[in-house]
Amino acid sequence: MRLHEVVDLATSDAPPDRNTIDEIVGKGRRAQRRRRAGFAGAGAALAVVAVSAAVTLPSVFGGTGQGTVVEAAAPSALTQHAGTATWEYPADPFQFTFGAFEVGRWKVAAPVVASTSYQIASVYL
Repeated sequence: MRLHEVVDLATSDAPPDRNTIDEIVGKGRRAQRRRRAGFAGAGAALAVVAVSAAVTLPSVFGGTGQGTVVEAAAPSALTQHAGTATWEYPADPFQFTFGAFEVGRWKVAAPVVASTSYQIASVYL
């Protein structure tokens, strides 16, 4: 057998398709329906869990839905009054991590704003 005969035999006829186009589209639609039904079922289960938790948690932690009244104790005669509270605020609550500096032709001004996550300073050329 010659080489061109082997090539002709190997490439002559392809095997028949296993599925038609209609079968492939039908399988895809069925898979999509199953996926959507699964998401809907999971959503319904999550809603059931949330509602049951909202119903059972207050009773678990001792709440009956009705408040209890507790009478305040009378102040004792030995109670001393403290002076008025004073609050001391620092002059600058945030500290800058750098100051004004120059590098070649570039000039960085002192920062004007600082927070826990950023600082703002002008840069000039």
